[in-house]
Amino acid sequence: MKTEVFIDGMHCEHCVAAAEKALLGLGKIDKVKVSLKKGKATVHSASPLDSEAVKSCIAEAGFTVTEIK
Repeated sequence: MKTEVFIDGMHCEHCVAAAEKALLGLGKIDKVKVSLKKGKATVHSASPLDSEAVKSCIAEAGFTVTEIK
């Protein structure tokens, strides 16, 4: 299952790494690709993501989720 998470507040590659690490920390994630230019993360997982958990982990990393598709 592919989910796009739009993230506000990323400004550099360190931010990208922090967002990737936060999302991978959710567990049950097969692959994460964060694009600084597009301001989004593409997450591949076997099951649907818990939107509140995604928002929480991204907030803890210092960013804001603006949309989850």
